[in-house]
Amino acid sequence: MSMYHNHPQAERGSMTYPQSMAYYVKSLESLTTGNFKIPATTNSELIAHQQFSVLLPTAALIDTRGLRLNFQAKVEGHKGRLPNNMSALFSSIDVNIGGINVSSIQENGVLDQTLVNWGQKVKDPVVEKDSISAKSSSVDLETIANAEDYTFDNDKAYFSVPLGQFFETISPSVIATNYMPQIEVVFHLASNSIIASPKNTDTFANIIDVHSAQSTYKIKNYHVICPVMSIANNDYDALLQQTLMSRGSLELMFRNWETFSDIFSATTRASSSASSLDLLVATFRRNSATAPLTNAYTGINGLIAVKGKNNQCLAGVDTGNQVTGLVTGALTNEGNNQSEFIAAPLCFTAPVIANALSGATFQSTAEPKFQWKINGTPQPSFAAQLSEWYTLSRDAWGSKKSKCTNLNEFYSNRFCAAVRLNLKESQNQRIVSGLDLRQSNSSLNFDLVQNNASATSNDNVILLLANTSRLVVGEGKQINVIN
Repeated sequence: MSMYHNHPQAERGSMTYPQSMAYYVKSLESLTTGNFKIPATTNSELIAHQQFSVLLPTAALIDTRGLRLNFQAKVEGHKGRLPNNMSALFSSIDVNIGGINVSSIQENGVLDQTLVNWGQKVKDPVVEKDSISAKSSSVDLETIANAEDYTFDNDKAYFSVPLGQFFETISPSVIATNYMPQIEVVFHLASNSIIASPKNTDTFANIIDVHSAQSTYKIKNYHVICPVMSIANNDYDALLQQTLMSRGSLELMFRNWETFSDIFSATTRASSSASSLDLLVATFRRNSATAPLTNAYTGINGLIAVKGKNNQCLAGVDTGNQVTGLVTGALTNEGNNQSEFIAAPLCFTAPVIANALSGATFQSTAEPKFQWKINGTPQPSFAAQLSEWYTLSRDAWGSKKSKCTNLNEFYSNRFCAAVRLNLKESQNQRIVSGLDLRQSNSSLNFDLVQNNASATSNDNVILLLANTSRLVVGEGKQINVIN
């Protein structure tokens, strides 16, 4: 049998075959794995705006992708409901190594929900929630008569979330903590506005209406599940030692996020001096009683019904959460023949007047046009209409599809305007390819450039700036962070 080659003879000798054609097995001998329960520095009941910290093991190989914060949560007051994303109970997460802050994620709930909306992560509905439980509990399937109240007894911890972007993106993902100072993770609890406070849960109208008082929440039994591994021989440790000697340091990469919050009135400014600025993201929340919110995102709100879903299945004849037929505004395509509700602080609405969100005037209302500008240079090069930002943002995130099932849902519940500045595969391949702004503290603007009459002037805007940061670990557990 002969083989056909479509390249010169001189190139055949150095040919590298793809992995799908290669026959080989790699082995890692003497590996053992385990999981440890790491208690927090306190275990008292905590309420909104309080904090706690967890100290990770100091001499272990930690699998950072498996780190989880387990905890129990309860709501107090009338018909209050936990949010659709349990990570949003933590407004910020700080990672300190040897007393030095290496990562501080502000607006953690906004960032986490944005990542979910654009296919960067998937929420496990069992322990993280993906929709607010309107009537039946996602834990025991019982009808929630009043507030969503779960017992603190018997060390129960029904909920489990990741420890934030530092541990979700650091590469290599297995870190040797014996080469580092003590790692401390500090969790800051969000305000009570993250808890939905519906008027009642007997009809759809009451679900989206508001109670006169804000429901509150508490958490307890919080601890970290830490997956570790060990290698019986000293080969891996010898490799790290050799790297330290030859290169002078061990270098790890992670995605860091800077956040800027402001009231949007035609323009919002931020600045960055990152060594690799990778992604620009703008998202918005209602700062007044404007659809789809009853009050500002910081105020008392009921459950926010996601557009296009069959949310009114609870209305009319109540058959215990069973769909009795599609209602006006509900779609029949993938994921819509069900109800989905979100919390007001996690409802990202485009900065447009209410008419732009109404089915009757959706198409006839002029679309505002927006642009990012980096030191005056526009991104994209044209003034993009609101609808165009869907495709621009999806491509910037590198997603094939978002969590949206219709354009109105994008406008009303999951809006963002994103621009990518690096190679799409940079993070997976440990390549630093973003915009280097170290030589000058660059000015970043997000501007409303056309059709101002269709835009709002007082919504909350949050700018999320992603950059590739490097954690450099030297001899004697010395660390340095290059942002």
